[in-house]
Amino acid sequence: MKTTPTDSIENPKTSAVLGVKVHHTSYEEAIRQIIRWAQAGESRSVYAANVHMVMEARDDPEFMDIVNSADLVTPDGMPLVWALRRMGNKNQERVYGPTLTGKLLPLMEQEGIPIGFLGSTPRVIEKLRTGVSREFPSLNIAYALSPP
Repeated sequence: MKTTPTDSIENPKTSAVLGVKVHHTSYEEAIRQIIRWAQAGESRSVYAANVHMVMEARDDPEFMDIVNSADLVTPDGMPLVWALRRMGNKNQERVYGPTLTGKLLPLMEQEGIPIGFLGSTPRVIEKLRTGVSREFPSLNIAYALSPP
């Protein structure tokens, strides 16, 4: 998938759900934007937001600032999708993090774009790395980190 700046979603519409910025986006738009950023060598943050994340952000102003400074926040949970629909985006779809990742991995392999995994436990991150390497042998996993 080759992309150009003219077919990206550089400034997608957002709505605040309990103070958390969530983008009105789709799988296609999110994938296009993420690939574009990666091809340009840009370091960006993308979060798949669910209700838990929104509530944690509501309780922790520092976390709210982190989430709201993200370059892309997808509506991962259906309650966020419903909220965006009620706010006027009648066709909003769920952009579920694991599905988004599954759609991105073959494209990253095809484009030669290195990827990284961050989070969870050391055991889970190693299992993820092993499984992804098996399914996408040419994919460059630049790092896999389980922070303390």
